[in-house]
Amino acid sequence: MNRLKRLAVLSLGIAVAVPALVFAHDYANDSRKATTALNAGDDQVVSFTYAPMHWRPETFDSIAGNERMRTSFNTQRLPKIVAVKASQGLTFGDAKVPAGDCTAGFNVDEKGTWYFIVNDKDGKTIAKTALTLNKTGDTYDHLEMVALPGATANGGVLKVRYGTWSGNVEFTYGASQ
Repeated sequence: MNRLKRLAVLSLGIAVAVPALVFAHDYANDSRKATTALNAGDDQVVSFTYAPMHWRPETFDSIAGNERMRTSFNTQRLPKIVAVKASQGLTFGDAKVPAGDCTAGFNVDEKGTWYFIVNDKDGKTIAKTALTLNKTGDTYDHLEMVALPGATANGGVLKVRYGTWSGNVEFTYGASQ
């Protein structure tokens, strides 16, 4: 009987500790990194280095409707998961981001609108661009980002995919920034 009680307490401890460890994971400093970059000729304009996070797609789909989960993702997990290195100024929407290093990530509001955010060196959000998400026919078990040339000169697109969703973050670069 005593052994059974210890096993039950151990099982309960594991059931409580494992989700806490998953939520406390520091993706910004994760050693498993992926990088995508946009070049203009021989010059690298911008690179995005990120941790290819793994969540169940249903977790991703339910974030907006769950206040506790949304708050956790918006404050701890998503806002700074991308390291950005830009050799030229960038513009996301109407927001100008100077050349140099900064962080970026994602936020979601209670309506389910996802945003790509860029933070300055002090962690203050300096750009926030709404993502138009589309359902895909495929399921991605990890975050995937690809930087591609945009439809206009000095334009770029960061394609973002996770779960059954994909979205684009459009930006421009160059001297006018």
